[in-house]
Amino acid sequence: MGAAVVAPVTYRNITPASLPAGIVEELEGRRVHCATFTSSSTVENLAAILGENRLLHLLDGVTIASIGPITSRSCRELGLPVHIEPREYTLAAMAAEIVRYFPSPQP
Repeated sequence: MGAAVVAPVTYRNITPASLPAGIVEELEGRRVHCATFTSSSTVENLAAILGENRLLHLLDGVTIASIGPITSRSCRELGLPVHIEPREYTLAAMAAEIVRYFPSPQP
């Protein structure tokens, strides 16, 4: 009918060249208690930046929170245990599960 269809790119996943300053220091200093992954690409990109062995070393002992089963599978394929995975695959549900996972400090 003569129409020209244009498919705009609304989402593009690009692996950054490096992590923001201080992130690796915090991981090396064991000051990170929970790492969150909201998609398979987030865990895969972190592994690509750090290298899989370094990723496993830096996240050893860190609680891993995954937004859902597909992301959890990607974590496990890289050797990361998944401690937190909400039933509903939303950021709000993941945040609520993280709050439930960690005990509140007692006065």
